[in-house]
Amino acid sequence: MGASRVLPTVATLAAGWAALVAASGGVTLPLPGGVAFRSHDAWPALIVAAAALAPALVVRGRAQFQQDLGRLWPALDRAAAPLAVMIALVVLAAGIRHGAWIAGGSDAFGYVSQALGWSRGDPAFEVALAREAPWPDALATFAPLGYRPDPSGTVIVPTYPPGLPLVMAIFVRVAGARAAFLVVPACGALLVWATFVLGRRLDQPLSGLAAAALVATSPVVLFQVMQPMSDVPVSALWVVAWVLAARATPRSAFAGWLVASLATLTRPNLAPVSIVVSVVLAAWSAVGGVAGAGGRERGPRALGLPLLFLAGALPGTVAAGGLQARWYGSPLASGYGRPRDLFALSAVGPNLERYGRWLLETHGALVLLALLGWHAVWHWHHGGSSRDDRARRASTRLQLALALAGSAAVVAAYLPYYVFAEWHYLRFMMPALPVVMAGVSVALMLAVTRLPRASRALVYVVLVALLAGRSGATARTLRVFDLDAVEQRYRTTGEAVSAGVEPAAVLFSVQHGGSLRFYAHRDTLRWDLLDPSWLARAVAWLEQRGHPVYFVTEQAEESVFRDRFRGAGPLGALDWPPRIEVRASSRVFVRAVSDRARYAAGETVATERVFAR
Repeated sequence: MGASRVLPTVATLAAGWAALVAASGGVTLPLPGGVAFRSHDAWPALIVAAAALAPALVVRGRAQFQQDLGRLWPALDRAAAPLAVMIALVVLAAGIRHGAWIAGGSDAFGYVSQALGWSRGDPAFEVALAREAPWPDALATFAPLGYRPDPSGTVIVPTYPPGLPLVMAIFVRVAGARAAFLVVPACGALLVWATFVLGRRLDQPLSGLAAAALVATSPVVLFQVMQPMSDVPVSALWVVAWVLAARATPRSAFAGWLVASLATLTRPNLAPVSIVVSVVLAAWSAVGGVAGAGGRERGPRALGLPLLFLAGALPGTVAAGGLQARWYGSPLASGYGRPRDLFALSAVGPNLERYGRWLLETHGALVLLALLGWHAVWHWHHGGSSRDDRARRASTRLQLALALAGSAAVVAAYLPYYVFAEWHYLRFMMPALPVVMAGVSVALMLAVTRLPRASRALVYVVLVALLAGRSGATARTLRVFDLDAVEQRYRTTGEAVSAGVEPAAVLFSVQHGGSLRFYAHRDTLRWDLLDPSWLARAVAWLEQRGHPVYFVTEQAEESVFRDRFRGAGPLGALDWPPRIEVRASSRVFVRAVSDRARYAAGETVATERVFAR
């Protein structure tokens, strides 16, 4: 291809880059060797676009120039799949580069530590001190966040479902403990690719590419890709399961049930999604048959596909129920508590308002175009009355029906759940997000394909870049890329305690209880579960057995600690200097109980100040 034909391509890409930079406020791409490519001004890209267009128009002439631009549209369509792969790889790289590879707090510690437990054979563990401790619910106090006592009261078991930790455990066995943190970024890439496939099946490759770009830059997707939690994996698994189910062949149904099983094992409360998808597939089969690879099938053979999909989801459901019975005493119980304590019809209204508002705030009002896109897919906006067109229309409608039904089941599962205040709890709705973005992309394609052929590629690239850039800017405003810096306090505190605290010490902590076990390898005790009247007696009992006691609190926890143990003796005041003070996103204090008497007697307590990396 001559330079005169390359110039329109350069101009289109430069215009798209200018739109991306303008919408996002600037782009920084890390490169090998510790350097980075930065683009924070749209004007250079616009100048490149103008410099490419002008000579192309002069050299080729207006008519030939329009033909050159028109060739970009089919070329872009052919490049859709490779470009979707590139976007998926960018998400993978972002999760690795900016993610918090830290087992801190409840979720990250809970999933990663459970994965290490599975890699050794069993994530449950015993605490020798708990067998002798005299205070009420002693075993519960020794269970860090993310864990709880089993019904027998002898071991501590995870509160989180085992699906994600089991996959992490495979990575751990192959490549070591840090490999557990690779799973979620990899699932983020899978989610982007699955979104592309979904959009392509609903419309065409460029619809899939646009949907993949919008999901890849979604603030909630990026936020969850940065941390080892199950939201991204379960979303990717369900989208893959819906795509496989819609293919309506025995092979795809078999693969779909494998994926649905793993999705159920990852998030057991979403087990009804498999039932809903199977019912829709069965109804579709009974009414009109399903168009599979071998042609349109009806009757018992067609009805066997939904039954196969539903039966395939059973292994994950049975495995999850078996573990829940073992860990929590009932197949229907969960590590989060009793269903009547977690779900209430009174939560539906507030949750409906909050999830809707968060979706609009983080993705813009253009998400409402999804309704137009779904309507267009259902009514097959490309037209055609041939046998192939009718078969494709039926297959596309089935895909949309399954995706919408599955998404509706996800939404219904969480509307009665707890009412949360933070925007990132939109993550519960993440499995439905690719379906929404696919609908938005179809609506955009409706507009673009009505333009003259010569301008389609340019308008498409600019529109997608603007929307993706807007989402990226929102993600940066919400500081989703700062999570690693925020979470560093967990590892820094654990390493400081490991170096400066006796190995036999028991650490009274809530927020850092798990990370202290993970990084400092010390027993921890949750002071928020300790009967206030037992504070001094529990400390004395532990010290008599050779276990120095330390209180580890974040700054925000100090007032809560004092309020809980007000009137429980001098230790509840937390009125002496810490041995270690960690300076990070939140200050963390490590106080030795033995220092309290020394400080009251007038001695100086030296404080080592440690700064998080």
